[in-house]
Amino acid sequence: MRTENIKFETGGFRRSFVFFAIAPVLGLVFCSGCGQDESSDSRHSTYSVPVASARPEKQTPSATAAVWEPAPSDQSGESQGTVPIKWPKLPSPLTGDWMKEQGHHVADELAQKFPNDVYAQHVHAQVYRLSGDTEEALKIWHHCLELKKDFLPAYEEIVQILVRRGDHAQAEKMARQGLAFHPRAVSLRNLLASILLEQGRLDEVITTVLAGRALGTESPEGLFLAAQAYQRKQQHDRAREVLEEAVRLRPEFTQAHYALAVSLARLGDQAGAQRHREIFQKLKERDQQANAAILRVESDEFVRRTVAGIFQQAGVIFSNHGLPERAEECWLMGAALSPKDVVCRQALVVLYQQQRRPAAGLAIVEELVGLEPRNPSHRVAEGVFYLQIQNFEKAIDSFKQALALDPKMDAAYAGLAQAYLQKKENLEEARRLAETAVQLSPQPDYFVVLAVASAELGDWEQARRNVEKALAINPSHDLARKLARFLQHGI
Repeated sequence: MRTENIKFETGGFRRSFVFFAIAPVLGLVFCSGCGQDESSDSRHSTYSVPVASARPEKQTPSATAAVWEPAPSDQSGESQGTVPIKWPKLPSPLTGDWMKEQGHHVADELAQKFPNDVYAQHVHAQVYRLSGDTEEALKIWHHCLELKKDFLPAYEEIVQILVRRGDHAQAEKMARQGLAFHPRAVSLRNLLASILLEQGRLDEVITTVLAGRALGTESPEGLFLAAQAYQRKQQHDRAREVLEEAVRLRPEFTQAHYALAVSLARLGDQAGAQRHREIFQKLKERDQQANAAILRVESDEFVRRTVAGIFQQAGVIFSNHGLPERAEECWLMGAALSPKDVVCRQALVVLYQQQRRPAAGLAIVEELVGLEPRNPSHRVAEGVFYLQIQNFEKAIDSFKQALALDPKMDAAYAGLAQAYLQKKENLEEARRLAETAVQLSPQPDYFVVLAVASAELGDWEQARRNVEKALAINPSHDLARKLARFLQHGI
């Protein structure tokens, strides 16, 4: 197993922490918004390495039998199907105060158990901010910087609090310190640009935004800030240029369309100005309706999403510290608090796959499919669990559904290949599928599947070559080493 620093968006706030990832040795890994400073795009989170475990009959030695071991029984005692998940009991009615209290309990636990874990302290600060105690939150975020001087989330949070307090000088200082460590941090660069714009330092606004653009980290918000500086300088040709780029990056950027209409009118392009005014009016009406709906539910719903995000992060931290049972409790609480949450449920899928709990995993996957029916990654996860319980027909169906949704999904090709191999049918097709997986993503696990398919077809030389390719990428790859021993000694 390994840990990776992962950043993603959840509950309306950027969360940054050490994400627990299962090393890709017949494992299942997901990542949502990995490494992004901006809001994640429309791409689905993905599962990888859909090869699971189950061994066919052992009348004769085979590469398939040598590699894939049978999965142990699910902890529920069930060998197939889904089982109810033991969700935490929530009070009725579910109040914001109760949710905040639960968030404080888990955050206090993290801070006490892991005083030197910067991510645990970061979660602790978030619950104080949620409760309105920004002074205590600031103290903890400054402590985070003592633990890790380049901790980006602390810089972002501190700068935002200072801006709201009107302390622009200190906010600017902290923003520049953070950017010195993270020059590609889009949100921090935009915060600095907005601070400078507020003070009328127009040339510095433009310089700040264009510096990010030169690094390839431009954002619609940053370009909009630069456009406002250009407009104040009466440089409407420059403003038009950056605003056109902003609406290209985000076609539904309401304010940018209005600003673009202003600059186009000043430049004499009345037709263009009218076009963007019309777009602005349509988007404005939509935004007003959406804002009215949000205001009706925002208070408790905001707390619900935020506390769910806190439990999600807490689960990651507990997992990284070797406490999977506590991690599971946190992820279940996060999922229960936010019925439409995907991230907590995906974390549970990863955990159940690691623990060989296919029945529990299938129950969560069923919910994920309901939430995101067109996300092929969930069908891949489903197929993995069916492979674990040796229900090859359902596994095949799941992987085929994933490919119907995304014909270029390497994990689905590898999973379908393994299902055919373990079912002992369509071996030529299995090799073709494994070859496709390798072409799409040349990772060790897929070379192992391809090597097994080649061996089952009697192409021992090709099998050895693919094992060598897997080991060249990862010399400690357990399954590749196991298959290499089998190919050499027949064991």
